[in-house]
Parts: sequence; C-alpha cells; structure tokens
Amino acid sequence: CRQGDRLRLIDCRNDSVLVDTVLGEGVAYLEAHTGDGEKVYIAHGLGGVEVLDASTLSLRTTIGWEHGVVNGILPFFVYSDTTDKLYWFVADGSVTDPESALVIDTRGDTVVARLGAGVWHRPGCLDHTGRYIFCPDEADSSLFVYDSQIDSVAAVYSGLPGPLCVKPNPERAQVYVGCDEVILVYPDAPLGVEEMPNAEVRTTSPGPTVVRGTLNLQPAICSLQSEIALLSVDGRKVLDLRPGPNDVRSLAPGVYFLRGPMTEDGRPGASVRKVVVTR
Repeated sequence: CRQGDRLRLIDCRNDSVLVDTVLGEGVAYLEAHTGDGEKVYIAHGLGGVEVLDASTLSLRTTIGWEHGVVNGILPFFVYSDTTDKLYWFVADGSVTDPESALVIDTRGDTVVARLGAGVWHRPGCLDHTGRYIFCPDEADSSLFVYDSQIDSVAAVYSGLPGPLCVKPNPERAQVYVGCDEVILVYPDAPLGVEEMPNAEVRTTSPGPTVVRGTLNLQPAICSLQSEIALLSVDGRKVLDLRPGPNDVRSLAPGVYFLRGPMTEDGRPGASVRKVVVTR
C-alpha cells in the first residue's frame, strides 16, 4: 500500500501492517511486483527504479534511466511473468527521445533493451499467455502490440476511433479496446487479428526498434517480401537487407526506416517501420 512517500506491507490474513517504510527522496508514482511476489519495483520522479525485497521492503538495487523522469505524461509499468521482464513506458516516442520504453530483466534486474514506443501511450495490458503487450495510443489512433519474447513491436493496428484503454479477457483470449464511442474486441494473438472497418493493420518485422551494431531479420519474414531495404529519413536507400544478421556499424547513429517491397504503382510497401541505430 503506497501513500505519498511511504510504502506499507500489509498481511491480508489478519489485516496487520508488517512493514512501514519511507521510500526516500522523490515522489513515487509507479509500483509493480514480480509474479512470485519476491520483489517490488518503485519508480521515482528522479528517473530511477528502486528494487525492494517484498518481505522486508529493504532496498536491493537501483536502476537509473534518464528518460524515466515525469514530464507531465503519465508513465506506466507492465510486468510479464512469462518472460520475467518489466516494461517501463514513459509515453514519449519522439525522434529526439526514441528510448521511450525500458525493458528490465527481473531475474537479474538488468536493462536488456530500450524501445521506441508510441507518442502518447496509455496504460497497456497483457494477452492471456503473458507474451504480448497491448498499448492504446490516443495521439496516433492506434493499438500497439509488443512482443516481450524478442522486445520489439509485433503489430500496429491503425485508424481506430480514439483508443483510450484496454482490458484483457483471458477466458476468451480477447482484448477489449475502449474508444470514444465504441468498444472494439480483438483476439489477443496479434497475427490473427481481423481487420475492423476503416482499420489498417500494419504488421512489422520482429527485429528490434533500437539496434546496436546488428539488425536481425527473421528468414520467415523476409521470404514473404521481394526486397527489404533500410532508408534514411529523407527516403534514400542506405542498405539492402537480407535474412538474418545485418551489419549496420558503418551507418551514422540516427533514425532510419525499414521498408518492404514496392507496390505496383512504385510506392513504398506497407511494411514500413522506424529503426534507431545507436552506438
């Protein structure tokens, strides 16, 4: 139970307070715990996560992140006990701040990935398997689906009428998306989602959004496309890509776009996604 800068551990069997502790400097605005109840994660307004022992609320370690500071946009945690990962979304996927989701491996409390997310994500939910994370994005009128096994965007469903919230129905393996004047119901396996009227589905390759040195493309995805290329922000092709690992160390750090085959009228294919190359 959190109140201000205090955190209390309550035994629900006899409704007694076991531990009452002060969290320290900075306002705590997020909390999550591992599925086995071993650890508690508290995010502070100073741009860091404190990892606490769940039985004593004593500090185990601290994980810092400069983009985790609150700037008027509501951040949120999503924890997957299927992959033992904690996702910290700060809802700012701009080009100037591409690292808008931090991925923490809760087994060792280490940062394993930094992802570019949507511009204005609202709190997401997991599918019934605990693998996929569904996040509505009001600004982009889209539903983003993240794969927690490979830490990348699995699909983006566009053209939704103002998505505001998501709720899972594990028994039916469905996800409910609350919009301005309608509730949309999706099967929660992203590759099997049916298109809704006026909703464009843009599935992306499973390679990482943020890459360092190597961009990996699965052969199964590449075999469906006649050509895959990496483009600069002005649309110039900078690299032809092939299935498997692609060396991008020669490219300058920055934002690029991964493009599928051209359409019959010469326009870029539908499978276009942003890739951020870092050192």
